[in-house]
Amino acid sequence: MDKYEFNIKVEQIKKMVTKGDFETSMKIADTIDWRRVRSANLLSMISQVYEKNGEYGEAKEVLLLAYERAPVGKRLLYKLTELALKEGSTREAEDYYREFCDLAGDDPRQYLLRYMVLKEKKALRKSLPSLFPEVTKAELSAAEESHVHTVYGDRKFRMDIRPVYVSEAEEDENAIVDGNQKMVAIYLFDETEILQYRQEITYEKMVAGLIYLDNYEEALESVEEVRRSLLTALIDRKINKYIGGMDGVVKKTEKDKYFFMIKQKHMEEIQEERFSILEDVKS
Repeated sequence: MDKYEFNIKVEQIKKMVTKGDFETSMKIADTIDWRRVRSANLLSMISQVYEKNGEYGEAKEVLLLAYERAPVGKRLLYKLTELALKEGSTREAEDYYREFCDLAGDDPRQYLLRYMVLKEKKALRKSLPSLFPEVTKAELSAAEESHVHTVYGDRKFRMDIRPVYVSEAEEDENAIVDGNQKMVAIYLFDETEILQYRQEITYEKMVAGLIYLDNYEEALESVEEVRRSLLTALIDRKINKYIGGMDGVVKKTEKDKYFFMIKQKHMEEIQEERFSILEDVKS
């Protein structure tokens, strides 16, 4: 088939697809060797034609050709997973699903794909808690919308669990029947970045504090008078260096008291060290 004849047939297919005549489109598509076609978009359309006719295996084969030619193929991997499931090839669908996750790990559609794969394996009921242990039976059967905060991989999500009703009559009926029989919709909102920004804002807040030196007078009296000014200067230096090392500021308010300000992020460090500066000064 030369290029001219090929272009004519492609235009015929496009016209039939526009009209919704997928049967005629497939008959034309059967006369073309799609392995020689380079356009990923065209191959995707032909895959759709075969899918509309229930030829899922052929649709998958053509879409694989498109995937080989696409610079970024996560959309095609998603569709390949769907086609493999329609064909009944659960193991193959799992392989495409894993490739999708590797390519687009932050794409929330991965959870929908996982749901579809698990549903095909008839394992959805026991898999949901394994995916999100925070989701309990009580939340799934609740009559009102509920919210759960959960973690999946290295991402943090807010999960909205909402009962789904087709009509008000169905809602009234579900109020008196077993809650396990109703349908629920689960929405995932990725909160990873916003929680990270909130934490950074908290860490940047300034914290004020006071440092008291116990038994300061007694310590000075135990030192020779000529060395007292040297000891005082040494203590001031240690405290200034300690607070300055955390980008803080310190001001001596009395001979045994210091006012300081540091960022919140350094407070945990100070607490973990059990205020080591005090022991350092005493020694």
